[in-house]
Amino acid sequence: MALITPNFEECSKPTPAGFYLAMITGEELKTTKAGDGQFIRWELELRECDDEKLNGNKIFTNTMTTGKGAFFLRALYKAAVGEDLEAESFDSESLLGKEVRIKLADGIDLDGNPSDFPEVKKFMAI
Repeated sequence: MALITPNFEECSKPTPAGFYLAMITGEELKTTKAGDGQFIRWELELRECDDEKLNGNKIFTNTMTTGKGAFFLRALYKAAVGEDLEAESFDSESLLGKEVRIKLADGIDLDGNPSDFPEVKKFMAI
């Protein structure tokens, strides 16, 4: 086994709950574990934070593409583009580079315990 000497000087701390400006920097279409639906995994990068150490932090969130949970995709689209998503289809890559305001809440893991990963609770236009 190799001896590892980690350096955590540049390691970011968990992002606290609050409102943030974020740029959409990544997207990936995935299939649910049950195989019965699809969702988009979004990567968001924090910008212009009051605490400059948070700038550049990555936040990940998922939006369902069908069913009751698809309202979150509609909210993201409207916040990013400024209009409702009414089309039958759209290119998710068209949202890359768009900025939105997000509301983050403290994350909860699958066991109901606090998590170091914040959860996006709301998307808003800037």
